[in-house]
Amino acid sequence: SSLFLLLGGLNDHTRATPEQIGAATTNQVATLYGLGARYFEVGLLPSAVPAFTDSATNLNPEYRALVPQLQAEFPDAVIHLSDWGPDYDDTSRTRRSMGSPTRLIPALISRHRCKPVLLPILISTTILFTHRMRRTI
Repeated sequence: SSLFLLLGGLNDHTRATPEQIGAATTNQVATLYGLGARYFEVGLLPSAVPAFTDSATNLNPEYRALVPQLQAEFPDAVIHLSDWGPDYDDTSRTRRSMGSPTRLIPALISRHRCKPVLLPILISTTILFTHRMRRTI
């Protein structure tokens, strides 16, 4: 079984309302569920990165409310709220000796010519949630 980690909204806060993003997330879960997916995590967004603070403030309450609704709608699925954003914030505050992610990310974006919104997701998913996903299911 695969775990689907749904992360989004970092750059959508000016394009859609929290309710619209919640509806889009519900549609994504419904589509994946219809294809056989049963394990999901909906990720909270980081708030300590200045460019994402307003997204986290606007969307994290929606995600917190959405997960129990999704679990009720798809009772034989396992749907959790992922703390990848808050964990990312903690990592950026406490792991200074490894290099600050707020300094590292712009350097990696420049070097790899990535879109800024994608890189924190890739870094956080890879570093922070490999172990957590195994423990959750």
